[in-house]
Amino acid sequence: MARYAVTVNGRKYEVDVEEIAPGKFRVNVNGKEEVIEMVEERRQLQAVEPQVSASPVKAAGGEVKAEMSGTIVRILKNEGEEIRKGDPVIVLEAMKMENEIVAPSDGRLSKIFVKEGDKVQAGSELFAVS
Repeated sequence: MARYAVTVNGRKYEVDVEEIAPGKFRVNVNGKEEVIEMVEERRQLQAVEPQVSASPVKAAGGEVKAEMSGTIVRILKNEGEEIRKGDPVIVLEAMKMENEIVAPSDGRLSKIFVKEGDKVQAGSELFAVS
């Protein structure tokens, strides 16, 4: 199960996501569970119930990778800057929604691998924290 930080209307939530079948995911937000399904021919998530947008939360420092394909719309921190766990670092637009990618831990933003306007694929390195 993966944990994500989600910001909706300025309010942050922690979201758990579990793949229950190929392309099908169980999403839990504050005890409310929804099932979403990947529709390959349109290459986007479609909610069986209301749709959820998410960004990754990692348990420890290190490299943070994109959990979904999209476009880097803003870089909010600078290399070398001290950051705290949960600080927004990058804004990734995916499926017409902006997703904040947050710092996985306290530390120094040691490397930013992308720039504004870059298109990234799921699994692309975004930044590293040391």
